[in-house]
Amino acid sequence: MADEEAPVPLEETPAEDSAKQSTGKRKAVKGTPEPRIGQDVHYVWNGTHTPSVVMEVFDDKVITLSALNGGIQAARVAFDEGGAEGTWHYPEE
Repeated sequence: MADEEAPVPLEETPAEDSAKQSTGKRKAVKGTPEPRIGQDVHYVWNGTHTPSVVMEVFDDKVITLSALNGGIQAARVAFDEGGAEGTWHYPEE
């Protein structure tokens, strides 16, 4: 039909564009992204930033996670950009 419009391609917003590394992968933008199931994060446990995966997401960036080493699973873990003990944060660059 002549009246149908062609789909408009999705474009990244400037914030999304600036959140990419030179490899093309997205990196965390300070304070803006919400965690997603399956996303890589760090869990601060015993003073170590332990690579982990988001398993469940709650309000206010509270998550359940599973650590990739040590078999740790933690529920209702709060976000802390500074990396306080017992919290999660996005991996450092």
